[in-house]
Amino acid sequence: MKICGLLAITLALASADKITQNSVGWGGIPSRAVDGKTSGYWAHGTCTHSAGNSRNWWKADFEGLYKVTRVRIYNRLDCCQNRINRAKVYVNDLVCGEVVSRAGAAYYDVVCPDGGAYGSYVKIVQDYDYLTLCEVQISKVKVSSGNVYRN
Repeated sequence: MKICGLLAITLALASADKITQNSVGWGGIPSRAVDGKTSGYWAHGTCTHSAGNSRNWWKADFEGLYKVTRVRIYNRLDCCQNRINRAKVYVNDLVCGEVVSRAGAAYYDVVCPDGGAYGSYVKIVQDYDYLTLCEVQISKVKVSSGNVYRN
């Protein structure tokens, strides 16, 4: 896929987009991941939380087509930091990358290969543990629909 005529680059919180997750535990609703607060402390009320400890996902649906270059995930810091380990970041059906947890890491940058991935949503999937996201920032560029073509 080649892109011509990209619109302005933005580091966008997904707050204007449709935000969902497969389940909610302990009041950790999906919109908390895009509230603009990067605190990794559960008591601050800014982290999401799934109800189950496997097969979890969080999703930001965009209006239109975007080139996503990076997804920054702010992790929980007060406990359970390793739960984010092996979480995968998708742009539509393309895996941009997988998180490898590090003790004390406040955030993880998942950079999409080949300069970015094209799609209408970002999905973070954790198949092996609870999914807790304390903020998700998506670097994306809106793609003008008339300027996308496939070879």
